[in-house]
Amino acid sequence: MREIVEKAARMARPKTTARRAAHAQAERQRKHYTELKRWKFQQERKRQEASHRSSQNHD
Repeated sequence: MREIVEKAARMARPKTTARRAAHAQAERQRKHYTELKRWKFQQERKRQEASHRSSQNHD
């Protein structure tokens, strides 16, 4: 009886760690995605400001 319980506990353990690892990975990916989005937005804004400035200089 005890062996069955221990075996079940062993089998149940990796599942939770895998789930936790997957969750952590998803969290990292989400964080990276938001950072990337923010960076792209900043680059776009810089580019627009630069083009706006250059068009003002031409006048």
